[in-house]
Amino acid sequence: MSLFFGFIHPYYLPLAAMFALAYMATSFYKNGQFDFKKAITLFLTAFIPLIIFQIYMFITDPFPGERGYVAGGFFQYMATFEGVFLPNFGIYFDFWKSLIGVRIQNYEAFNYVGFAGQIVFIALTFGFIKKLFKRQFSNIFNFCDNAELNQYLQAAFLTLLFAFALIFQWFPILLEKFPPLRQFRSLGRFGWIFYYVFTVFTAYQIKNWLHQINLKNRWFAIGIGILFIGIWSIEGYQNIRHFRKEIINNITPNYFFTKRIYQYTFKY
Repeated sequence: MSLFFGFIHPYYLPLAAMFALAYMATSFYKNGQFDFKKAITLFLTAFIPLIIFQIYMFITDPFPGERGYVAGGFFQYMATFEGVFLPNFGIYFDFWKSLIGVRIQNYEAFNYVGFAGQIVFIALTFGFIKKLFKRQFSNIFNFCDNAELNQYLQAAFLTLLFAFALIFQWFPILLEKFPPLRQFRSLGRFGWIFYYVFTVFTAYQIKNWLHQINLKNRWFAIGIGILFIGIWSIEGYQNIRHFRKEIINNITPNYFFTKRIYQYTFKY
């Protein structure tokens, strides 16, 4: 499946590979035992599509080696905390800008999980700190009661750390040891994995909260549910309005149906 989507957009291949490897790291050790069969399966799932795609590109690419050995943008287009957990435009962005001076992030870093995601992340952080102080280290990374979703979320956090490029900023020598990593000009795109997984996790957590509130006060639970739906709707509308304006203001002329064909001469 990842190979199929890789032919739609090549970045989907490393995204799928990274998520498979991160999931392998969080799931192949369970109940005090290593599941090597599962680890090997996920490892092959990650790398076989990449190898096949590289062979295909080698055979069909008429311009091999056109891309530079050191592609620019590795540290320019990575994910940021502000891009993931704070808005990048709209009324809510203006609020954070006036409060803490948050700046507009580069477009590759924009993986905003929404206001509801912020609330869930804050609750998750407080729960993590609480377990830390109580020395509950055995379940410190158990974020919810759904074991499968919990493993997906752990894997998503690992991919987010990769998208932040923290390890490469701390140890830049790794880029010298693993040259192919330099070809990823937009590490921020690996934050897409966290965005989608955390959005599902957010909806699941809100559902659990509403269920608990409903046991005590049904109408209050309905009101909270309507509030969250309203917030999602407002943020969705702002997102559509913002990018609609961006598209309209940056329309590329259609040269295919113009009478005059522009010819460019490149001098080396």
